[in-house]
Amino acid sequence: MSEHVHEIIRLCEDIGAGVRHVRVPGSLGELHSLPQSVHKQLRKALYSSGIRGFYSHQAEAWRQYEKGKSYCVTTGTASG
Repeated sequence: MSEHVHEIIRLCEDIGAGVRHVRVPGSLGELHSLPQSVHKQLRKALYSSGIRGFYSHQAEAWRQYEKGKSYCVTTGTASG
């Protein structure tokens, strides 16, 4: 695990945030439809950039956002 990930975990723990570190093996991305709760202006901006949905980890981040929770995802380059 990189030094940066360790630092992020330490900072989260310092403020009392729950931390869960999961290493997921590489796989083909699974695209999910954009949730209806995505604001129409954001949806339009995403569509104009060619983005039609969220990958699994992005969809999970959005679900946490909707619950009012903080969520941090670190992913490798070109992982969605």
